[in-house]
Amino acid sequence: MLVGTDYGIYALKDTTFTLLSYPNAPIQKSSVLSITEYEGIIYFTIHNDKENGGFFKLEINDNDISKSAATKIMGGQGFGSTQVDGKITFCIVNKIYNYSPQSQTTVEVLQTDEQFTAWAIGKLSSNVVGLGGFGDNRFQSGLKFLDVSNNSITQNHPDFGIASVNQIFYDQELNCPWICSTEGIYCLYQ
Repeated sequence: MLVGTDYGIYALKDTTFTLLSYPNAPIQKSSVLSITEYEGIIYFTIHNDKENGGFFKLEINDNDISKSAATKIMGGQGFGSTQVDGKITFCIVNKIYNYSPQSQTTVEVLQTDEQFTAWAIGKLSSNVVGLGGFGDNRFQSGLKFLDVSNNSITQNHPDFGIASVNQIFYDQELNCPWICSTEGIYCLYQ
């Protein structure tokens, strides 16, 4: 089990939490906002400043968890991330990117308006990703939809016009995306 905190990413093995190594650790505060797994490799984002935050790849050392190490793929203030169709979709400030683990390339998908940052990103269906905004005095809240087949984004979902979206989780068993917001937890049935 991995836990993202304001002071790094920790692995729980047996009954002990171990701080995992990455370029910032443990020198300064490093707010881990999202953790995504694909084919046994962990990807995560850190929301710090432009120099120390970003999008990272973590390879777990099964023999000695403390020797697991992360590398920075892209710098900037990292926000949400998810895996869709063999790519990792993630947000740096107000830009959405796709990272291909196979080719190890990153491509900018689109830029949202400056007041909307995808605090949470999660798969909603086979070709739609939810972008959850964190609403405060600086940013817009709400839930937007990214169609990954043509990289187009739609306006806010009407039920989430003012709520900050903190987490998006796709429940495969129920075939239902769950949206965790400041106004409650919702299931968007297909």
